[in-house]
Amino acid sequence: MTDEYPLFIPPAPLDTKTPCDFSTEEAESYFRWVLENQEARLSQFLERFDESLSAPAEDLLRRIGEKVAETLKKPAFAQNTGPEPQLTSRGYALAADMGLLLAALFMRECGSSIQWTILREPKTDVSFNCPVLKGFGKLHLDPIYLSVTQSFGVLRGTRGGDAWLRVFKRWKKDAGEAKAASKKR
Repeated sequence: MTDEYPLFIPPAPLDTKTPCDFSTEEAESYFRWVLENQEARLSQFLERFDESLSAPAEDLLRRIGEKVAETLKKPAFAQNTGPEPQLTSRGYALAADMGLLLAALFMRECGSSIQWTILREPKTDVSFNCPVLKGFGKLHLDPIYLSVTQSFGVLRGTRGGDAWLRVFKRWKKDAGEAKAASKKR
């Protein structure tokens, strides 16, 4: 298995800004770019690990989580240049794609109650102007950011390959509770 991996870089001029600095139009452009590229990125990601999206969600996350955790520890994906390990551009892309997988699985498992949207407020939220999933009650889920944070946990040794499965189970439960609560209204 090669250490090459397609980078997660949006088109210019979005590639030189952080989402919190995006204009409304740029946030919408980034949103479209993520959604338009999700299927192709997932296909490459799953093929790399010899997995299929048709597998049961928890089984898939259990297997692929272990494979991703091992891959993240390779020098092409993470480097120890300071007090904390850092993801390389390839490591970030791998983590982002794991987040896209989580999003796809949430949408498949939870149905139409889970939808993509752009987080517009509060401006202080780390996911401001980013694509997030709604349908978890009052909370939103930024699957890319969530996956990147789990990846840092793997690199620090505070999380294992089951990190994404654990997150999936918790948020899926929240989605189910939110859906049940909305039906009672």
